[in-house]
Amino acid sequence: MCKGTIIKPKGKKNKMDFLKRAWAEVDLDSIEYNLKEYRRLIGEKTEIMILPESFKDRIKKQLKDEYEDYIGCLDKGMNHGIRVNTAKISVEDFLKISPFELESIPWTDNGFYYDDKKYVPSKHPYYYAGLYYIQEPSAMTPASVLDIKPGDTVLDICAAPGGKSTELAAKLGNTGVLISNDISNSRAKALLKNLELFGTGNMSVVSEPPNKLSAR
Repeated sequence: MCKGTIIKPKGKKNKMDFLKRAWAEVDLDSIEYNLKEYRRLIGEKTEIMILPESFKDRIKKQLKDEYEDYIGCLDKGMNHGIRVNTAKISVEDFLKISPFELESIPWTDNGFYYDDKKYVPSKHPYYYAGLYYIQEPSAMTPASVLDIKPGDTVLDICAAPGGKSTELAAKLGNTGVLISNDISNSRAKALLKNLELFGTGNMSVVSEPPNKLSAR
């Protein structure tokens, strides 16, 4: 996917002048165009995104009848979610003490939507106690569909910041071993912090290129 460009106004310009100047500076065939700053100025919370035609043609072939639904979702707001850490608390018990209004995410048993306009889960003590992980709902899919059983040996080869690994660790239930790798050393440190916060003991965090891991 092409790198996006954010164009910011300089000084107190007329908003329409800014929009015209922004369009003039954009090569629509080669980049995604993000008007986030402009939308902020006019009080809207949406973004305008223009995708390269080559990308849209490829996605049309892949998605077929679902293509229009995919394009339509780009005009909608982002969904926000939390995933309950079942290694520390059951979903049933968490729902009894949850300070948020939650809606179940269909494809995972312990994931829930929340309204980001009403709640800030990253500032609640339960977050720092490791009772839940803040995660974009679609990112919950990989770990939720893997058939991980207690006692397995699991490798998460691109693990930071820990969304997949924390859920995989919960599925292992402090049995077997979880090897969580990220090629970035700084990101691996954040990964380790999240795993420790979740109470994961049966894990090893490494920072190696995948080809080095495969050679061992």
